[in-house]
Amino acid sequence: MARGARVWQRVQRLQRLQRLQRVTPAKLANWLRERLTRAARTLHWHVARSYLSARESLGWTTGLPPGSLSASSLHGLGDRDFYTRKHRRFGPIFKLFWANRQLKVCVVGFPQARRLFTEHADALAPVSIDITTVVPKGFLRCMAGTEHVNYRRLLGTALRADLVGAWSAELRTLLRAELSELAATSLSPEGPHNRTTRAIDRFATSALLAMFFGVVPTHPEFEALQRAFGRLGPDALVIPIGRAQVAAFDEIRAGLELLLRSNVEGKNPAARETVLNRVAGMSAESLRNDPTVIGNIIYMLEMGRHDMTGLLRWLLKYLSDSPAFVEQLFRYGPGSADGQELAKACVLETLRLDQAEALNRRVTADLAFEGHTIPRDSHVTVLMRETHLDAAAFDDPQRFNPHRFVGRSYSADVYAPFGLGSHRCIASDMVVQLGALFVEELVSRFSWTVVADGPRHHGTYHWEPSPVFAIELQARGG
Repeated sequence: MARGARVWQRVQRLQRLQRLQRVTPAKLANWLRERLTRAARTLHWHVARSYLSARESLGWTTGLPPGSLSASSLHGLGDRDFYTRKHRRFGPIFKLFWANRQLKVCVVGFPQARRLFTEHADALAPVSIDITTVVPKGFLRCMAGTEHVNYRRLLGTALRADLVGAWSAELRTLLRAELSELAATSLSPEGPHNRTTRAIDRFATSALLAMFFGVVPTHPEFEALQRAFGRLGPDALVIPIGRAQVAAFDEIRAGLELLLRSNVEGKNPAARETVLNRVAGMSAESLRNDPTVIGNIIYMLEMGRHDMTGLLRWLLKYLSDSPAFVEQLFRYGPGSADGQELAKACVLETLRLDQAEALNRRVTADLAFEGHTIPRDSHVTVLMRETHLDAAAFDDPQRFNPHRFVGRSYSADVYAPFGLGSHRCIASDMVVQLGALFVEELVSRFSWTVVADGPRHHGTYHWEPSPVFAIELQARGG
């Protein structure tokens, strides 16, 4: 053992030496610049927070909601119950100073949030990713007024949930192929969590490529588009957009222009009901002459594939922790009405507990609400997960229990995982149907064992299962 430890220490020293040898003046300068930038941002955060706190204590800022402006707000990045404790202490509207160096006002409760959005629509700007580097008018979620209405009508009609049914056979084939490959390679020396996550990510990407563009693995453009989206966001949605993302975006856009021409000429037999073709059928001129349309389609797929991967990982995690539901789904059998309803309920319950976390708005003018003043340039965050944990609406709210959605629906006052009002997600029904298809295929054809797990962690944008969460998959009857 001692000899092995000495060998490992020598290997580590050699690796450190090799890393040092690869250091160049340019790399060192970048390293120093990153550290100095990070230090400056941290200092700015503390100065801005202390200034606002001093103004409040001296009475120069009045009417702010209750809450703390202490540095403890940074704990929210690593504490799942941070907001729940703040809600219990301060009530349904409270403030804190968030990591973006701005005041953040949190709202728990969908009726209050809807009232706030309605009464102050002109002073609350939706917050989402900035894609104006490649899409002139930006992302649909950030638009307002008639511009938002017009683009939403066009894209929302194309993203109807019937796409999942139209592509059901292909989607099931794609999923079976990924799960079968995962089962066949489960004993390989590569890390199991990498295989599990990558298999889910590949399915999510392939499923959306089919429904959005009519591109399946046998299509000549499939691999090129899959690689390009891989560069657009290798592990998560990449913001801010850099040179690599611009190059990948341009490649995807050029590929879609070729696809459109081949679809019009009837050269793509797989192209039937797709987002691309539906938009072309409604407004071919928009696809040709308005880069905001094609840009939003590309980024809806890009955001959607990462969000879908996250949702499917949570589904797998919750089902792994709840074998009784897996057994019940298996007993119902594939294609049964009861099985389909329970599979859908599993998706809805997963969204209640995870993945649907917050709605964010930027305040563009001082506003008054519920006796509080919310100042310009602050942010409003509607806490969706905390609202979904209301014990008055959901018995034993922390427990994963899909049966609460079987034979029952909930009003938008207590359950709204896809948002509120005019900016509600336009692909909500499609997400639920695709998630249910995943559950049906997984449970009916495979069994599995969890081989690695750990505490949940906060990823780039969402709370996620442990990075080491992994399963070993077996085909049923095999």
